[in-house]
Parts: sequence; C-alpha cells; structure tokens
Amino acid sequence: MSALLMAIYFNGMNDEETYYLTEAILYSGKVIDLDFINGAKVDKHSTGGVGDKISLVLAPVVAACGIYVPMISGRGLGHTGGTLDKLESIPGFRIDYPIDDFKKILSQIGVVMSGQTKDLAPADKRIYALRDVTATVENVSLITASIMSKKIAEGADGLVFDVKIGNGSNLPDYDLSLKLAKNLLEVSKKFGKKAIAVLTAMDEPLGNKIGNWLEVEESLEMLTGVDIPDSNKVNNVLSGAMIYLGGKANSLEEGEKISQEKLADGTALDKFYEMVSIQNGDLDYIKDWKNLKRAKYSKIVRSQTNGFISEMKAVDFGFAAIDLGCVNSGGHPAQDIFISDGNQDCIDDNTGKPVEVLSMSGGMVVETRTNWTPDMTDIRGGNIVYVGDIVKPGTTLGIMGRTGKNAYPSRSPTHLHIILRTGAAVGIAADTIERVSALVAKGVDVIVVDTAHGHSQGVLDMVKLIKKSFKVDLIAGNVATGEATYDLIQAGADGIKVGIGAGSICTTRIIAGVGVPQVSAIIDCAKVAHQYKIPLIADGGIKQTGDIPKAIAAGADSIMVGGMLAGTDETPGLMLLQTLQTLQTLQTLFHYPIPQ
Repeated sequence: MSALLMAIYFNGMNDEETYYLTEAILYSGKVIDLDFINGAKVDKHSTGGVGDKISLVLAPVVAACGIYVPMISGRGLGHTGGTLDKLESIPGFRIDYPIDDFKKILSQIGVVMSGQTKDLAPADKRIYALRDVTATVENVSLITASIMSKKIAEGADGLVFDVKIGNGSNLPDYDLSLKLAKNLLEVSKKFGKKAIAVLTAMDEPLGNKIGNWLEVEESLEMLTGVDIPDSNKVNNVLSGAMIYLGGKANSLEEGEKISQEKLADGTALDKFYEMVSIQNGDLDYIKDWKNLKRAKYSKIVRSQTNGFISEMKAVDFGFAAIDLGCVNSGGHPAQDIFISDGNQDCIDDNTGKPVEVLSMSGGMVVETRTNWTPDMTDIRGGNIVYVGDIVKPGTTLGIMGRTGKNAYPSRSPTHLHIILRTGAAVGIAADTIERVSALVAKGVDVIVVDTAHGHSQGVLDMVKLIKKSFKVDLIAGNVATGEATYDLIQAGADGIKVGIGAGSICTTRIIAGVGVPQVSAIIDCAKVAHQYKIPLIADGGIKQTGDIPKAIAAGADSIMVGGMLAGTDETPGLMLLQTLQTLQTLQTLFHYPIPQ
C-alpha cells in the first residue's frame, strides 16, 4: 500500500482512476441508505480553517428550510479546528451514533451531526495513517478519494464543498485548491450526486472567536441575529448553495436570501435547540450561554502602534490556539481566543485590543508565535469563487475581506503582500469641494491639497473646509518651513508634503519666491511635524538614488518619486533642449575618461 501511495503521489491520477480509488475505499464499509426519507438530502464539507464554525450554523439553517442534513464531521487537523471538537464543548452532546440511530434522528428532526463510525469507509482511516508516514498527504487525488468516500457513504443526494485557500487552510496553494474543487465535482458527478464547490479565503481567522467553546458561542450569536460579517457571508453563500441543491431556491442568490431569513426569523435557532436536545446536549446550558462563568484568567494584548489591521495570519492564530490548549479541552470552555476588534480595519490609538486570550489556568505564555500583533502587510480577504456547471467554472463572484462585503472593492485592491491605496490631488479652485465630494464617493483613501505654495490662506481655509465636511485623510503642501507645517497641522492636515526641488530651482521657488535646499526644508518641517506625530512626505529633490536616504535621514517618513521610477516621460509633449552644457573629459592615472 505504501508503494501504491508513493506511485500515486509522484505520477498523479486521472479522473477515472480517482473515481475507482474512491469507490474502492467507499465499499470497504457500509453505505447509509436514506431512500426511505422522502425529501432532499444535502450535506456540506469544508477542507478546514481557523475559526471555521460554519457547520454549526449552516446545518440548522438548511434543515429549517425542510432539507435533510446528514452531516458526518471530523476532528481538528493540524492548526485547523474540527466540528466534532466544537460540538463536544456542549455538555452531554453525543457524536457517536450507530447508523440506525443516525438515520432515526435525521428522519425525526431533519438534521444530525455525528462522527464517522468504524463501519463507514474503514479503509480510509488505514490509508490516511500511511499517507502521514509516507509524506503523501498533500496529493489532490488522495485527498479527493478520502473526502468523497465518506461523503458518499452518508447517503446525501447533493454536496456543497467549501475548499479553503490561503495560509490558514490545509491546502494553501490556490492552483491545488482549484484542482481539488474540480476533482470533487467530477467524482460527485460520476457517483450521480449534484454538487457545488466554493473557494473561500482562509488568510485570516473566520469570525472573531477561536477555540471550541467560543466558536459555539459565536455560532449562537449568528443564530440569534448578530451580524458577524465574514462568518455570516460565508454561511449564507454555503447555506444558499445547499438550499439551491435541495430545490428550495431557484438560484444561488435566492438561496442566500432564504438563509438570511432563517437566521433573522429565529427558525434556524429553534432547529439548533432541537438538535442539541435530541443529541443529549444540555439545552439549559446552551440557552444560558450569555451568563456562563468566563475563563478564570485573561490577557489583553494591545496593538503596539497606530495604523491598519491589514493582516491577521490565520495559520499563526491556529498554532497559537493549539499552544494555549484551545482544542480538545475536555468539553469545557477552558482556553479560547477572542479577536475583539476583528471587524475593524483601523486601530485609532495604542489602546486598541485586537486580541484577548482567555484561559482557565494562570501561567499563560501568549507570545509564542507572533507576539499577537497583526502583521501590517496584507488586508487580503481573498476570493469567493463558485466552481462547476451552475456558473462558469472559476468565475469570481466577489471579493470578500473582513468587512464581509461581496463586491469588487472600489479601493484598496491587493495582490499578494502588497496593499495599494488611492490618493487624489486637488487645488483650491471654486469647484474643489464638488471634486472632493465626488472623489470621496468613489472611495479614495486620501485627498491631497497640492499647491506650489502650501503656506497660503487659501490652502489653510481649504484644508479646514475639507476636514470639516468629509471623513477622509488629508495631506497638504508643499511647504518648506516649520511655521508652515505648524499652520497646516492646526488646520487639520493628517500629513505634510515638503517640496522645493533638487536644491536649485523649481516651480515653488520661481512662483512663490521661497527657497532653501530640500534637505534643510525637511529638517525644519520634521521638527514640528514629529512633535504632533504627523507624517512627513519628501516631495522633490530625488534626482539620484542617494537622495532617498538623505531625505529619510533628514526626517522624512516617506518620499515621492516620479521620473526616476516611471520608466517613461512623466508628461506628454515635445522634448526641447533649453541649454547647451560643455562636458570636460579628465584623464586619471588609469586613463579612463570621466565626464564632468
């Protein structure tokens, strides 16, 4: 068997071979027959992520629509959590049902959440153990056969696959994840099952809470109508797909809408209570969850700097949760992680608290992974992508970030670890406010009041008016003195631009009659700007690469470059030679000509 696994790993399998492998694993055990149930049977499978508690919400939502949900789940794998572990944090909740009891509960209330029995696809367990020791875990065909053998065994008519992508998933590579999604659909088709695959982002923890009990708690919040944007969006997308496959909606969009309605009207919550009760869970405990005793110890880890929470790397949170004992905690809310400002992109001051760690034991060490300060590098929320015949394979339907918006962003597009923001320059003309209004409506991140002489009454008045009228960051300039910097800051500027030119002449000197060398101007302006913690931009004076460190050393927080990096002329038009310059060639001791 080890040799076979290695051969599959290195040579791969085509669709037909993957199907036959799945079939062999499937029929190594029993297949649940649900034909006696008169109604659609649909299940969901997730490849796993950090903070992924969607099954706990999705199952009762779909069951509340009259669709049967026979859900056989698994435990946590690596840094990702498991549905069974979360369910077991509910006192008394039973997850080990024989097939007959599984069928009975499903027929009675329309939903059952259980673990895999030894009768279902027993070969998979033995093969998986060998995959682990033979380093053949990350093979798409083997993963497909493992997933599908168990899902087909549970007897569902339709399947929705939530294939996670990103650093917090078990298969981070996008291309491999897309291939897995297509393989799952192809094998489903060969078994006569309707299926939809959805790619969802797992670069950040899903929702605000990580850990078995807190994820149950957050699920209850969602079921009681609390808006947790990213979790609610993923739930509605997946639930909507199940509702569509179950014949209760005419489109995916209608399915999403029905899912939202079931959360809003309380029927999904009632179905969850019904499931907890019939599976021997402590219903009083669940209904009183808001008043439960909290963890004995907690540690709030505050943001160390102002700025944007642009990345909360899911994989680090997952491993840190394991370090703290957030999983397999014996059915009690022992250790958990609460991302308290998880849905806010901006931390306004150093008292912001993106993370709170809860524990039943003292002696916590919470700085074991990343010091619990989110990396300020990437707000990437990733794509929600439907794969399959229902829409064009691979069609991107929306960009989803921590705000949960399912739309292409009008600003801050991201690629890999680069975040791009949009600024727009205006002057002080009569139509400036109208222009600013239109720009803000389009979603620009910053307005720049950009003039040759920034220390004028017109500029000061315009800065005050824009800051009073719009909630948008504003940069003003250009200036050359500390006095001008102070006046712009008092007017409301969030950033200052310093620009004189390359130390000789430029528009500012010619038009405004102001002139000092650029480095001197930066030094003078920085003394004032940094007193008020206002960033300073060196705009101008960058002719050679050596000018960049000079500007930074003088006190600039950032620099602006144009022609140096443009790769083309900055403006259209005819290039004219204004002056002629004589270059003298000197001979050195080595007789190399050096132009002067």
